[in-house]
Formats: sequence, structure tokens, C-alpha cells
Amino acid sequence: MTGMAKTQFWHLSSPVSTGKLADSEREPEYEQITCSLDPEHRRAGRRLDNPPLVLPGRTVDDFVWTWLSECLIQNHVLRLFREYHLTGFDVKPVETRFKKASAEEPPKLWELVVTGWAGIAEPESVRD
Repeated sequence: MTGMAKTQFWHLSSPVSTGKLADSEREPEYEQITCSLDPEHRRAGRRLDNPPLVLPGRTVDDFVWTWLSECLIQNHVLRLFREYHLTGFDVKPVETRFKKASAEEPPKLWELVVTGWAGIAEPESVRD
């Protein structure tokens, strides 16, 4: 690939330390789905509300993960995604506060909601 620009891709995943995870102030409400064969068989469906989230510390990373594996992004990350015409996602506003009371407000965070799918990777793109 001589002469071609090198593009870097990053794999995002939640932090190894659970101490960095944002927590919900209360349990979210979920849609109830009832089995058509057995009305006693129920499960949770989509989330119906967005309870406020508590950030564990004063340092807020570009990407913040929650206990329920939601990915939150800061405003400047959203601006970059839009500037580079990244598609396949939507965002929802998130209400946050710091775990310990402070006059300082946390930065604006957005829940990243994946709406697209890139498909199956070409075999050549997978390394052993």
C-alpha cells in the first residue's frame, strides 16, 4: 500500500474499572412485552424514560459508559462526528450530576444510540 494514507480505527469499549461507570439515580422504566402464548411470560422491552445519571468523579472523559452499557459522549465529540459526517447513530440528551455536590456543572453529555449497521467485515480486514 505504498503511497496511500494510513487510516486509524479505534475500538471503543467500556472501562475495565467499574469505578468510572456512570450510575442511574433510579431504575429506568421499561415497556412490558407479554408473550402471546403465555400471558404470564413477560420481559422488558425498550426503555421508556431517561433517569438522571450520576457521574462518579470530576474528570469526565470524552466517552462515558453506564452500568447498563450505554455510551455517553461530550458535545465536542458530537460536533466531530457531525463534522466528519459520521452516520448510523442518533443522540438523546442526558441529565447528569456529579456524585459529590459541587458548584461546578458537569459537561453536556449525550447518549449515543446506534441506528445503523456496517455489515459483515470483509475477510481481508480480519487479522489473526
